[in-house]
Order: sequence, then structure tokens, then C-alpha cells
Amino acid sequence: MRDDHYLMSFEEVKTHLWHRFPFLMVDRVLAANPGESIKAQKNITGNEIFFMGHFPSYSIMPGVLIIEALAQTAAILLDLTVKDNRMKVLGVVNDMRLLQPVYPGDCLAMEVKVVTMTDDMALVEGNAYVAEKLVAKGRLSFKRVNSDILSGGNE
Repeated sequence: MRDDHYLMSFEEVKTHLWHRFPFLMVDRVLAANPGESIKAQKNITGNEIFFMGHFPSYSIMPGVLIIEALAQTAAILLDLTVKDNRMKVLGVVNDMRLLQPVYPGDCLAMEVKVVTMTDDMALVEGNAYVAEKLVAKGRLSFKRVNSDILSGGNE
């Protein structure tokens, strides 16, 4: 059940993403304006499987997973914008900056804005925050592909 503090629950998030445990990096969507922007969050817990190896004595969220969280947030925005069954595949990471570490107990807030979009491609800008402090920023490019490509079918 949804409460007044967010737009999309964890269960609703799963209807917009192909990812599943342990690679689902969005817990809820706080706001969305299809075709324009989205705000989402990921609660970082000490139970995340990646903390077993990154790093056992000094746990920090891997930077590539912060980028992945931004990419999944963007994929939800693209899915809300273009309602089809095509997968939104990350193609290019541009000018990404990882500015601060993210630790267990942090709430990673993500904001993504569309820069440009065509029928098959999209370029977005993403920012990630912890307690309103910028921890990562950059641009991500996506291509929409038919899901049968992933199972070896032809487009």
C-alpha cells in the first residue's frame, strides 16, 4: 500500500524494471513527471550483498552501483514516458563523477532529468545525494530494445 510520502512503492517499482534481487537498486519513487524528471531513493543497509567484499573492514557502496541506481531510476522514467514492453538498456556513461562515499545506513536520493529523447534513444542527467549532499553526478545514454533480443530472438 502506498502512503503520502512517495509515488511508487517497491512492488510498483518492480513492474517498471527488469532487475531483481540482488541487483534491484531502487526502493521507491518519490515523484515523477514523465518525459521530464523523476526522484527516487535506495535505502542502503549493512545487509547489502556487495558489502561482503566491498570492503569487509570499511563498507562503502561501489561507485558502479551508484551509477546503476541512477540508471535504474532513469529506466523507470523512460518506462513511464514511453509505455511499451521494450527494455531500456544503458549504453553510455558520460562525465560521471563520484564525489563522496556512500555507507550502510545512508539513504541514496536520485534525481534524473531528460536531456533529449527520441523513439529509440534517450540522454539523461542524473544526480545522487545523501542527506542533500551531492555524492555523484553525470549523464547516461539509453537505447530501447525489444526484450526478445535478450533471449536470442531477432528484432
